[in-house]
Amino acid sequence: MHASEEPSRWHKTRHWLRREALPLAVMILLMIAARSSFANHYHVPSGSMQPTLQPGDRVVVDMSAYGLRVPFTERIVVARGQPQRGEVAVFDSPHDGTRLIKRVVAVAGDHVDLRGGHLYINGQSLAADQAGLIERFDGRSARLDLNDGGGPDLTDVVVPPGKVLVLGDHRGASFDGRFFGFVEADRIYGKALAIYYRRGEGFRSGGGCSRVSHANDLFARTPGQMGSQYFSGRRPRAGGPSGFRADSGMWLERRDRGIVSVIDRFRRSLIHRGRSGWRYTRSL
Repeated sequence: MHASEEPSRWHKTRHWLRREALPLAVMILLMIAARSSFANHYHVPSGSMQPTLQPGDRVVVDMSAYGLRVPFTERIVVARGQPQRGEVAVFDSPHDGTRLIKRVVAVAGDHVDLRGGHLYINGQSLAADQAGLIERFDGRSARLDLNDGGGPDLTDVVVPPGKVLVLGDHRGASFDGRFFGFVEADRIYGKALAIYYRRGEGFRSGGGCSRVSHANDLFARTPGQMGSQYFSGRRPRAGGPSGFRADSGMWLERRDRGIVSVIDRFRRSLIHRGRSGWRYTRSL
């Protein structure tokens, strides 16, 4: 009797694996692959992008904005364009490989001057207001924080082919391209789309996540003109500026609402199931 029960149990187990476990494993694998190639999220570790991004914010990132990649690799199989001025891009720091999010302020061929935190691209000021606290990039805008000064200046820097220059919006407190130099355009992984969670407010909803039109990037105070040192061939000290915390800021736009919508629906389903005390807070 015992011998006859064993094949029956194995048959049931195999049947369960085929019907339940295998589809679940495939779904998990597809979700992981989608995060690598289509959409992911970024956790803001500090106040580098205040007031737009606060510490603890979670942000939707379009991983296919600049090209569709083979999952888990950097190989692009379908190109979708290059990073543009004013966009906030996700990339690994050329300095130490830390994942960062900064604003693209200049692209290949641009002549860049930065004086007192104020940008001049190809000889034109980007200031959109009299105080110079708002900069406009080809229709996109960024609000600056100059309470800590403008940080290191740049003088007649030319962006090489295939590169971009990234800066933080909190110009006096950001470890950015003035310290680690240019970023390879094809090494930029994705572009920020929206904030979907903020401390004290919870998950965001109401037809999708919150779109943000400007951002600020925190940059630790540093003496001297370290940014100019990089572009003149003198490298800054290995640890970066005093008080530096690896993080970055983002300019969030409305592009690819489909990605935001999918993540929003997934978040709603988790809330509906009551996972881990998640609570829906309010629409934006």
